[in-house]
Amino acid sequence: MRLTQFGDKVMYYLDVEPEYKEPTDGIGEQDAVSFVIGQVNEEGHQIDSVVSVSVQDARKFAEAILKVCDEIEEVMEDERN
Repeated sequence: MRLTQFGDKVMYYLDVEPEYKEPTDGIGEQDAVSFVIGQVNEEGHQIDSVVSVSVQDARKFAEAILKVCDEIEEVMEDERN
C-alpha cells in the first residue's frame, strides 16, 4: 500500500510491504513488514528511510493508527452535533 502527499515539484510517499526476515534463506515466507519513506522529485527517486518490523509489531502499529482515527472521528462527530 502506498500513501502519497504532493508538494511543490515533489511527491512524498510511505509504502508498506512484506519483507523476508532473512532474505538469504529464500523460503518464501513473508514474516516481516517494511515501512519505506521516500520522495520523487525533479532529481529522481530517493528513499529516505526503511523500517522493518515483525508482523506482530506491524499489527500493533496498525491498531494504534485505527485508535487515533477513531478518536479523531469521534471528536469530529461531536462537533457536528
